[in-house]
Amino acid sequence: MTVINPADKLRFGEDSTPRIYANAKKAAEEAGLTLEVTPHEAAVGHLRLRYVDGAVETPAGRYPAEPWQWEALKALLLNYVANFKKPPDPEDLKALLFAAGLQ
Repeated sequence: MTVINPADKLRFGEDSTPRIYANAKKAAEEAGLTLEVTPHEAAVGHLRLRYVDGAVETPAGRYPAEPWQWEALKALLLNYVANFKKPPDPEDLKALLFAAGLQ
């Protein structure tokens, strides 16, 4: 997982993904939710996102995506869970997809 573009990581010298993941994991546990993140899947509670054959599969649809967009979406999802202690509702999921450049 990565939160920032690798080129930016070299410029700024920090990848905060482990910290965001730890915060999201703690928030999910406090809310009684499961949180699973793998290279090709991210799930929180009832929401499951997958990256398959160059596309992100979500309950909102299937979107062609570059690997960096998938990584950005996972980071946005983790940040959402860390802040709100719940999976995004359909409108918030659309906002996350938009922020990752998928809509």
